[in-house]
Amino acid sequence: MSTPLPKPRPPVKPTRRPPEQPKNDPDVVCKVADGLKSMLVPVGDLQLDPDNARLHSEFQIAELSASLASIGQLKPIVVNAKTGVVAAGNATFAAAAKNGWTHIAAIKVDPAKHDLKRFAIADNRLADLSEFDDEALKVAMQSIDPDDRLGLGWSSEELAKMLDVPGDDPATLAPVDPTISAPDKQSKIAEATRVDFTAEQYGKIKAAIAAWVADGNEFEDDASAIVGICDSLMRRSKD
Repeated sequence: MSTPLPKPRPPVKPTRRPPEQPKNDPDVVCKVADGLKSMLVPVGDLQLDPDNARLHSEFQIAELSASLASIGQLKPIVVNAKTGVVAAGNATFAAAAKNGWTHIAAIKVDPAKHDLKRFAIADNRLADLSEFDDEALKVAMQSIDPDDRLGLGWSSEELAKMLDVPGDDPATLAPVDPTISAPDKQSKIAEATRVDFTAEQYGKIKAAIAAWVADGNEFEDDASAIVGICDSLMRRSKD
């Protein structure tokens, strides 16, 4: 009589250890999603791509800075594993450094296995081929609290136009002579208070506002933010 064969055992799945999450380290300054914490690398170990064909304005970096400060980093940047050069996410990296982050979430890619130069070009260009559904964008923007619209990439003027919101009434910006007719009041005040900023100046203003917001301040629009920043500077000078 033959001996029966043993019943086969069910396959045993290998136990995979979850990636270690970084401990609460006072030397680590950043704001990233929990799922990205295992990808944190020191900002000092990375560098911007000197051959990057994509140009980034100060306004864009300022908006990204505000976005990282309020929302946080929800997707990693892509980095050359051998050189530490950022292949995708140069603007995000620059904004994180501007916010004083010590670490950023990054995927390290072997350049021998993936063509990072082609990827960088495609990553930038393919995003340009999409378009916004203007009506859907307007509905989405209306659902967001006005105080939370900073860092989304639209200036206050663009938001006002998109949402059909009237701009600031010049008559409320300064006291006026009651003997002057209303239309003349507005034109005189508008002429006296108008400031034409260069792109560089506007970018610096947005960067200052982003830093001010990162410190926990709130504001209704760019004008009120500038007033708040000036008030803060005046208080410091008196102390």
